[in-house]
Amino acid sequence: MLEHMNTLIVMRHAKAADGSPDHRRPLADRGRRQASYIGGQLASRFPVIDQLFVSDAVRTQQTLEQLVAGGLKADAVNIDPRLYSAGGDDLVEIIRTEATGQTVMIVGHEPTMSALAFELWDRQGSAGFESGFPTAGTAVFTCARPWLEMPTGGLALKDFLTAPRLPS
Repeated sequence: MLEHMNTLIVMRHAKAADGSPDHRRPLADRGRRQASYIGGQLASRFPVIDQLFVSDAVRTQQTLEQLVAGGLKADAVNIDPRLYSAGGDDLVEIIRTEATGQTVMIVGHEPTMSALAFELWDRQGSAGFESGFPTAGTAVFTCARPWLEMPTGGLALKDFLTAPRLPS
């Protein structure tokens, strides 16, 4: 029997403009370009994202719009207010209990995205996110087990994508 391989993509939103209230901060122009670039990179690797969880903050929703503009295709998008303030453990639980697709993506905030990545990563090789995720930083993991049995410290890091340094 062939081993079933799931993919988990963990992304920090792209560069946001300054301002408050925090929840309503939009993307900066640079952030729009970052997210579009990452969308193209992901689209070239994954024909479709089966399930995408995204925070309900303006900047994460605009990141999603630009990912799609860059070529990303997603079957099911879940706008989830829990992702705005969730910690890494919260997200592990959400993935284990709510992920159903083979390729699942989460778009959220720092420091939670890097905390989640560190919690899941099997520590093989070099991560590139030791000092946290830059804006639009995107970790691609594979998981050889069903989502419900996703092990902490057991996912293989396949890639860590970052947008090129773009002028503001």
